[in-house]
Amino acid sequence: MQVSLTATGGLERRLEVVVPETEVTGEIEQRLKNISRTARLKGFRPGKAPITVVRKQFGDQVHAEVVQDSCVAPSPGR
Repeated sequence: MQVSLTATGGLERRLEVVVPETEVTGEIEQRLKNISRTARLKGFRPGKAPITVVRKQFGDQVHAEVVQDSCVAPSPGR
């Protein structure tokens, strides 16, 4: 993860955070696998839903959580 802070003038600052795509996709896949083990989806036994169905049901929410968690991660100097 790369973080850069730029002064834009006065009291304004611009914070830019770059997270590698491989880290994000790896974390998304891991969380979806964990969800698939415990999720109760209609038409499937608990823990037996295919990952594609779990991804369709929970993919957007998991993606948003991973992006938020990676941006909120402790930064150096705190």
